[in-house]
Amino acid sequence: MQTAKEAVQWIRSLKTFGFKPGNDRMIWMLERLKHPERRLKFVHIAGTNGKGSNVAFLSTVLQSCGYEVGTYISPHVTTYLSRISLNGKEIDEASLVDICNRLKPLAEELAETPLGSPTEFEILTMAAILYFANYSYPDIVIWETGLGGRFDSTNVVHPILSMITNVGLDHIHILGDTIEKIAWDKAGIIKSGVPVITAVEDEGAFKVIEEIAREKRTKVYRLGRDFAIENEKMNQEDQSFTFVGPFRRYEEIHLGLKGVHQFKNAATSMMALELLRQYFAFLIDEEPLREGMLKAINPGRLEVVSREPLVVMDGAHNPHGTKVIAESVPRLFQYKNCVLILSIMQDKLMDEMLDHLLPLADQVVVTRAKTPRAAQPTKLAEKIMSKNPQVSIYIEEEPIDAVKKALSLAKAEDLVLVAGSLYLIESIRADLPTLWSRVGEM
Repeated sequence: MQTAKEAVQWIRSLKTFGFKPGNDRMIWMLERLKHPERRLKFVHIAGTNGKGSNVAFLSTVLQSCGYEVGTYISPHVTTYLSRISLNGKEIDEASLVDICNRLKPLAEELAETPLGSPTEFEILTMAAILYFANYSYPDIVIWETGLGGRFDSTNVVHPILSMITNVGLDHIHILGDTIEKIAWDKAGIIKSGVPVITAVEDEGAFKVIEEIAREKRTKVYRLGRDFAIENEKMNQEDQSFTFVGPFRRYEEIHLGLKGVHQFKNAATSMMALELLRQYFAFLIDEEPLREGMLKAINPGRLEVVSREPLVVMDGAHNPHGTKVIAESVPRLFQYKNCVLILSIMQDKLMDEMLDHLLPLADQVVVTRAKTPRAAQPTKLAEKIMSKNPQVSIYIEEEPIDAVKKALSLAKAEDLVLVAGSLYLIESIRADLPTLWSRVGEM
């Protein structure tokens, strides 16, 4: 491989091996590479929703405090390479090519063993570990799980902190069909003696997390018990809250990320920062902390991509996320009518998601994100019609055509809301330059 394009093509070619739970292949590769992950400090984040926001808050604050910060996220909404980044800058092409040329013969050797070929996500995770350990040397890595936790490819590291943002019903065909089963899977990231921070509200889920933490002889810091939120304020201009922790209290922290859910995400991140300061000698002063919380950005989460007309994108892909949209959009934005652009994955809890989103919409443009998992637009339209026969529905197969159609329907005082899938957000973001040139022709 000589180019980043060839490297990405090789990694993505491994998608044919699908999802294979378990870490035996990861451990096999790490042993042959002499465990580069052991040279790194990780904060490991799992959860049904909120992982990306916590990554954004933590990485931005730590950078504001002068630290070199690596991040590993999944999935991406901008570029494929943005999954692996240092200080917000995606992995450079030369490093990626070099790493993939090291991993390819290893992957081929592994494929000949009873363990079988590594998957796309496993190789991408290995590439991230090698990049941070052998090429970029960050002070800390914010490390997001891909799916679940216990059997996730990222769960081969021994972090200094673990975070479980929340637990909801998502990926039930893989993680389990009850909150408790999903909590058990996500709590698999808990390591012996490593503190755990969580904003989990469901008592059944928390009981599972607490029991596993007790077995691992570690402490759980729970939102509402060990740290708290006070004085929530949110309007179209600003969002702030007071953080009450076991060590310090911060009045009126202003947030760069918007939405009712960001109070909990921000508080969870601030508890993690407090533990880094208190127990791991990180220098986190108040001024750069405040600066980082305000500067944090997370593409595809209540992201305003245009003011005239007002276009907002949110990749909420499960009932918990769509409920947040339903609660946040009317409080954050002024508009007369809403044109909803929608694509939902066929393996998601579609009925519950639509119950949250449809009350916002005056018109719906149904499309299909660029992935085989996306529901057929005609079937999604039929489902919408059965729930709300009065709403106007339009079908556009291509996401960019759906945006063009929505913009033709929206008046100056209206909102265009893109929702239902991060894959949809990725599809539209990739075509934004073409989109706006087309808008000019309308």
